[in-house]
Amino acid sequence: MSALLLAALLAAGPGQARPDAGAQGPLVVGSELVFAKDATLEAGEIVFRPGGRIRVANGARLTLKAHRISAEDGAVIDIDGKGEAGEPGKAGAPCPGCQAPVQRVRSASAFAAALQQCQESGVGGQGGQGGAGKPGASVEIQAEEIRGRVRCDVSGGEPGRGGAGGPGLVLERPSPAGAPSRTACPAGPSGPPGAFGADGRCVIRSRQ
Repeated sequence: MSALLLAALLAAGPGQARPDAGAQGPLVVGSELVFAKDATLEAGEIVFRPGGRIRVANGARLTLKAHRISAEDGAVIDIDGKGEAGEPGKAGAPCPGCQAPVQRVRSASAFAAALQQCQESGVGGQGGQGGAGKPGASVEIQAEEIRGRVRCDVSGGEPGRGGAGGPGLVLERPSPAGAPSRTACPAGPSGPPGAFGADGRCVIRSRQ
């Protein structure tokens, strides 16, 4: 096995898609090839087939070095270095100002008063803020010749969504039918989303 192919296999990591390379032929990217840490992929020629893509995860740095980098018909030189999305926020607490999650009332008048009061004091807690998106990757493409369209996405990750609002107080009253009836006070507001991740960088150095 050539040192080039061995380096490519090690960079891909266990269980990940690997490029196809003959002893003297080009390095072919025909499916998804994942790099989760800093790496350099070097070959005389790198060819992208339809469906071939290089994924650069965790904001890693990747350098592609080749005399020629090309895309077959119907393919693009596809580098996906977009940052991962932020983590969702935590759910809000159940009715932070309540002594218990369920309040039992005995009469219709008491229930009406409790229902009106719970619009203010029986509301669930606000959800937590979402996490920030992860940073995009840093990609550098070095080639004497590039044939085909290059798509290099190194944008920061999407913000994590805010956590769901916590449940409100539950009002319970007796029912002539047997089982008590329950009415929930409003849930708390959702938390705010996180921030977008920082964009990475994609640099292309080519004579053509």
